[in-house]
Amino acid sequence: MSPAATASASQSPRSIVIVGGGIVGASIAYYLSRATAAAAATAAAAASRPRITLVEASAAPAPGASGKAGGFLALDWHGAATASLAALSFKLHRQLADQDNGAEKWGYREVETWQVNVDSSLKERNAKRTKGSPIQWLDQDIVKSTQNMGGSGTTAQVTPRKLTQHLVDEAQDAGVETFFSTRATGLEFDDAGKVTGVRVAATQGGNERTLEATDLVLAAGPWTGSLVTSLFPRKLMPSHLKGAASIDGSRAHSVILESPPAHPLSADCLFTEMAYGAGGRSAGAPELYCRPDGTAYVCGGSDDVPLPDLADDVGFDAKKVDALIEQSRILSPSSLDVDKGAKVVARQACYLPISNRTGNPIVGGKDGVYVAAGHSCWGITNSLGTGKVLAELLLDGKATSADIRSLMPQ
Repeated sequence: MSPAATASASQSPRSIVIVGGGIVGASIAYYLSRATAAAAATAAAAASRPRITLVEASAAPAPGASGKAGGFLALDWHGAATASLAALSFKLHRQLADQDNGAEKWGYREVETWQVNVDSSLKERNAKRTKGSPIQWLDQDIVKSTQNMGGSGTTAQVTPRKLTQHLVDEAQDAGVETFFSTRATGLEFDDAGKVTGVRVAATQGGNERTLEATDLVLAAGPWTGSLVTSLFPRKLMPSHLKGAASIDGSRAHSVILESPPAHPLSADCLFTEMAYGAGGRSAGAPELYCRPDGTAYVCGGSDDVPLPDLADDVGFDAKKVDALIEQSRILSPSSLDVDKGAKVVARQACYLPISNRTGNPIVGGKDGVYVAAGHSCWGITNSLGTGKVLAELLLDGKATSADIRSLMPQ
């Protein structure tokens, strides 16, 4: 960037560029847009309102785990480092759903959550059951035990892709500029090494352009680590990004099954341990999240296939997906057997973003460079709180809604 352009930029409103259009990036854009709109009450304040831009390499929001996750929310299942953020997020999920009709728009509802142990050999042996399961659509003849893990307002669910789209739509309505099918390809720096611009280009190829940036937020899920190392030359990488450079992904498989109208599912989420097959010699631990639209999201079967270049390139292992369909049939022949009227809506996989160095999400930053990634399986639960505290850090210089001291990049 030329000296003249740099001088002009310094006199302009702040320009915040968020890279990553999943639920975390969308949440940051949403809460930033709400905070800056509320602050721009006068003409003078409006003129200095920060420009906010969201950049996503895929053609639509939530191309990765944000669009293929189960959407399970838990208030108090978290460790000390994330407990405050999780409590804030859980509250914000309920508030947003109440405010914007989330029950209808993205399937928000409270659920009961259960640990279910199953052994299909019980039926083979005609073993006597001592107690039935409260989950009526399960095969009662194979359930060994059912234990409540959460509920009564402490566990809930959303459909993540729909929620992410809502956040993006609201952010756009509030003035956030969005670039989809657009990759961040490089950065521009001033003489002091501060980021002044983000170079972007069409994902499928095209000329680069530069987005002015006084502040950069990297929220690209499992791709955050590769972005850090590709965007920042080694000598210009801020020291507080070193932990984020190790963020990668672990692939997890899932299917979505639609139950027959005559055999509906209940408002329950299940964590299972299964022994099944001949003599109960096969094992599985699928998680089932029943959604209000009559579908069950069933997930399990992780592996170490390397992260592809783009979310659009993520594939799945057909055997792992088929195993989930088989396990679902065994759990519920009435509601989840594709040979008895259930329908397979989706076969898929996604990469959970893993913070290899810290074991916790990395949320925060300084000197115009911020990170929000590495949430593992809790990205949907903690998304709204992450957006809220990042907006506070960017606009006020400190996070006040939750204690994220243990999550700040070092």
